[in-house]
Amino acid sequence: MSTHLYFVSMNTGVVERMAMPEAKNVEPAALDLRQAFWSGAASIAAHPGYSIKVSASGLGLISTIHQDAGDQPLATLGVLNVHGDSLELWQILHDHSEGYDLATARDVPPPAPWCAVRMEPALFEADGATLDWLPAYELCLATAWILKKHNPT
Repeated sequence: MSTHLYFVSMNTGVVERMAMPEAKNVEPAALDLRQAFWSGAASIAAHPGYSIKVSASGLGLISTIHQDAGDQPLATLGVLNVHGDSLELWQILHDHSEGYDLATARDVPPPAPWCAVRMEPALFEADGATLDWLPAYELCLATAWILKKHNPT
């Protein structure tokens, strides 16, 4: 099992190979993810005023992080552990980005496992405190999906 993933900013094109966080640090995001699959959406327990909406696409995850005030989407991420569905999920993320350009190529997904983040327009108006915790949360959410920590045992 991989201990790293490729973390991609679709808006800037920056790709980083990052270590996955330790399991104990992933647990809060895994619980949020589990709740979102049961209910369609879930509050982010560690960050009141924010929530996630999730769906599965093949073997991948699509999640949008929202600021509850005005239900503003801040970031959408796609996560994939295996290469098989990579192009399909990657293209879905590109196809739903109308209105702004992405720096990543629609037909060239990164190697699996990966987490691709598409910053939504409302993120550019978010306060600095949101920008401080959001990338780490995205990484924990991706790791929870890849390691299947969202599944009840």
